[in-house]
Amino acid sequence: MARAFLPRLAVALALCLLTFAYHGGGWRYATAGENILTNGDFALGTRHWYGSRGGGAQVDPDRRTAQLYRDQSQTVLPFILQPIAGFRQHSHLRIGGDIRIAGIRAGPQPWQWAILALESFNRPTGKMRYWPHIVARLQGAADWQRHERVIPVSPNAGMMRLVAFVGADSGRMSLKQLSIVPVRPTAAARAAGVGLALLWLAAIGWIVTPLLQRRNRSLGRLVVMLGGAAILLGGLAPQPQLGQVVRGTISTVEQGLQRLESSVERAAPEHPARPTPPPEGAAPEAEQERAGPDGEKAAETAPSRERAAGQRAAPRLSPSGRRLSGAEHAGHFVAFMVLALLASAAYGRRSIGLVTVGLLLLALCGETLQHFSITRDAELADLAYNFGGVAAGATLSVVLFALSAALRRRRL
Repeated sequence: MARAFLPRLAVALALCLLTFAYHGGGWRYATAGENILTNGDFALGTRHWYGSRGGGAQVDPDRRTAQLYRDQSQTVLPFILQPIAGFRQHSHLRIGGDIRIAGIRAGPQPWQWAILALESFNRPTGKMRYWPHIVARLQGAADWQRHERVIPVSPNAGMMRLVAFVGADSGRMSLKQLSIVPVRPTAAARAAGVGLALLWLAAIGWIVTPLLQRRNRSLGRLVVMLGGAAILLGGLAPQPQLGQVVRGTISTVEQGLQRLESSVERAAPEHPARPTPPPEGAAPEAEQERAGPDGEKAAETAPSRERAAGQRAAPRLSPSGRRLSGAEHAGHFVAFMVLALLASAAYGRRSIGLVTVGLLLLALCGETLQHFSITRDAELADLAYNFGGVAAGATLSVVLFALSAALRRRRL
């Protein structure tokens, strides 16, 4: 079994490297037009740009830079944005900009970084949250660096806008030489993409073939193969459809936890007590909500309304919602942990090593294949949780096998 597995492992790793090299290369696109961003070097000051009120965003036309800064006392999100005209006749846009950051302390939410993004909007749903849009997401400190990304233009997009903001707890981001240049995929890149997809299909069939042999057939192994196939298909499932299913599941669990909390509170004995008055002269405690980027409201084309973008309050979580804030990553961890337990039970104690390596390979391939889905992104964080789930499941399997052997010896 090991002899058949090693060449398949080598082929899968080679395909992963080829896929990352293919999707990470700018060689796939040829320039198809001139820069469509107006005043991208800020030589005209704030013309064509909208920014947050209350400070935190400054444009220096002499130095041709824009600066966004924030400290913990600020409740307004510092941002600049510009609606983009003339994008509809193009299929892809290359967004670029020189960025310098200092003291960016990222928060727990994905938008609480220093971010440059090209956002897409359509009328029915507003912001297209899962369409590729992040050009740079930064934290810490770094001198001037050029950041570029090619983003496809959705046929459903009614508006696009370039936006830069500092959602971090504190820090400063400086920008200059922003540009949006239309590009198109080259014929060679299209052919290479089709060839790479065919290689993946052939490799998956070759890898799965030994698992379908008669000696390897059993109910447990069939469940493991179906689970692995479900994970691969889930990695390729388009968004926002998959996200709606996940959010619906999380919402259902959250509502159940809220009902449980309510029932516990009703069942608890009441101990009436007079509230302690505050010290004389003390101000009532107030809660400030930090501003976050607008993620759900529909796109607004009026300039006066654009100025309000990014100043809406970030969503607040209920106590049970806070417990589920990492549910998506936890789902990755639990899915691979359960799959590792099932695979160890199906293939036996002697095969735990091969099972572990195989599931690690499945996790890597599943994350790599997300490059083929426009609305999905391969993320190192997801891969880390996948690997952690495999390691936890394999470790737990070893412990369970050892306990089972000890119990058998005790009975004898």
